Amino acid sequence: MLVALDQRHVGRLRWTFDAALVMWHSLGFAGRAADLETLAGLAGVLRPGGRLAIALFHPVWLQRNERVGAADPRGAASVRRWVQGGRCCHEIEYSNGRVDRIAFDLYQPDEIRDIVRQLGLEPGAPMTWWDTARPAASDCARYQVVCEKRATIGM
Repeated sequence: MLVALDQRHVGRLRWTFDAALVMWHSLGFAGRAADLETLAGLAGVLRPGGRLAIALFHPVWLQRNERVGAADPRGAASVRRWVQGGRCCHEIEYSNGRVDRIAFDLYQPDEIRDIVRQLGLEPGAPMTWWDTARPAASDCARYQVVCEKRATIGM
């Protein structure tokens, strides 16, 4: 079965799940309120003991690795990337003159942990390369957090 929906509406599903994944920084594009709606919905459709895995860009790494007009090997003539006001901004100019502009909100590791904790999830320590022995670090582009839904009292 395939179900297509806006990720903000995942909490409207009538099913429950053992796990959910938020990969490749799929948060931040529609703003923090939309992210909260998405994460609350995911927490709502997880069974007690279910897990949510989140992979995000590390904001400090992005700030330290801004790109200004660099050629991109994937076919773009020029790529600019910078951090401004807590958002990562991209401007991709292609050889045909087309320009794509992409921006998304960034989350510090402790911030995302606080958010999911408020939603009834217990986050593990932020990690790098999906390795719990490697804490999230600003010298790595991405970090991950795996959360578990707390068991409901009386179950």
